[in-house]
Order: sequence, then C-alpha cells, then structure tokens
Amino acid sequence: MTSFPDIDLESLKASIPFIKSAVGIDKINKGYSTDAKYIVHSSNQGKLLLRTFDLDQYASKQAEFDILKSMDDLGVNCSKPLDVGKLTDKELFNKGLKNTVHADSDKGYMLVTYIEGNDASEELPAYSADVQHEIGAEAGKELLKMHQYKAPPNVAPWNDRKTPKHLRYVDEYMKSGQVG
Repeated sequence: MTSFPDIDLESLKASIPFIKSAVGIDKINKGYSTDAKYIVHSSNQGKLLLRTFDLDQYASKQAEFDILKSMDDLGVNCSKPLDVGKLTDKELFNKGLKNTVHADSDKGYMLVTYIEGNDASEELPAYSADVQHEIGAEAGKELLKMHQYKAPPNVAPWNDRKTPKHLRYVDEYMKSGQVG
C-alpha cells in the first residue's frame, strides 16, 4: 500500500458524501481485480475500502453490492456495503491516475467497510494443522450462512460465471513468477 497524494481528497469527499469525514487515502496495489482500490481513512468510520471501476460495469457492481447487503443480513462475516454510485467529476481521477485503467473514462464506485488482515495463502502455512482445521471449520460456518442466499432465476450457473475469473487468476499467478 502506498500513499496516493495526487488524488484530490476534497473533490472525492464532495463526490461521495458518505466519506465526508475522510482524512486520508491510500492506494492498494494488490489483487487480481481490474478495480482500482483504496483504503479511505475516516475520522469517525475507521477504515473503508473504496473500489472504482469503469462505468460500463455499473450494473454488475450494483448487483454485487446488493448481494453484499444480503450477506450482511444473513450475518456473514464480510465487508459491510455502504454506498455505490457514479462519479461525475472526471478531473477527480485524471489528476492522480494518468495512464491507468480509469483515466479519462466515466467511473463508478463501491464503498464497503475495510476488514483488516493478511492473505490467507501467506498466513495459513505458518499455523499448525490443528489451527488450520479450526480456521477451515469457521470458514465452513460462514459458507453455510452464504448458502442460505437464493440466487435469482436469471443468474447463470456458478461455473459459467466463475470459471473465466479463476482462469484469469491462474494466468496472473503464472505470470507473477511465484510458480516454482
């Protein structure tokens, strides 16, 4: 994570009223998502995760936001959805994001609570088999809650939707040089 001072925080706060108490923002340079991700530091809400995306993805991001609301209602331990919307100030990101996926395009955003932690793939190997088992059992309880959610009939089967995403993850992993 690096400081990202070129983004105009005051314009961001004006564009997203939910973060009017923000005192800082840090860019996250991790993950496989095409979204730009930032940790927003708020004086009264703690850390929030801001994801920005090209506006042509708005419908799918709205659906994702709605599913997060449903997960929250089911008591799933996940980021709490706070706000989703469209950014109208193109200069907001053009100042700090020249030559990136978002520069000079219409953008949307999603704001959720930030969950502190490290990547499980990096942390789990350091734990004993018993602790790993406990963590897996807790994950299974969360998964059981998630399975209470009924997908709408117009949603394509999981395999059809997720296989391209996971193939993209595998491709990125192979390119990362972490494969021995």
